[in-house]
Amino acid sequence: MQRGNNLSTNLFDHLSKKELEQLGRDIQLLPPKSDYMDIEGIGKIDKSISGLIECLNTKGFITLASCSGMKSDHDDKDIKSGYISFDLEKLGQKLNTLIEIAESLECASIEEGDCYFRESVTLRFKGEGKSDLKKRWKIFYDDILKMVD
Repeated sequence: MQRGNNLSTNLFDHLSKKELEQLGRDIQLLPPKSDYMDIEGIGKIDKSISGLIECLNTKGFITLASCSGMKSDHDDKDIKSGYISFDLEKLGQKLNTLIEIAESLECASIEEGDCYFRESVTLRFKGEGKSDLKKRWKIFYDDILKMVD
């Protein structure tokens, strides 16, 4: 029995305090250092894209996860791209709309996979710096609004 106790106390000894804190955030045991909005029924969303995510969900584009990739939302991380993962099962015909918009933005890649044990489609946005990534999010937001209104 002693052996099991040693394993649990020594398991993270090699990590620094900063690495332990980040691990706690990554597995959601500690609150994120990022600037986020808590949206009812959706969860914690990066502040800079919270309006977009709320709008998408309202319009039936059900999201599973997202990250703005913006330094203003993530002071503690060096992130260079953002993404939105959508629930593939709930997208239905809206999938074609998403693909059409993503393909028109040369910065976005489209990936099928799993997110939180659900089939998903993920759009990734990359920019050449903060203002470029912010501009690409705005273009996506404007394009999606035109297609669903």
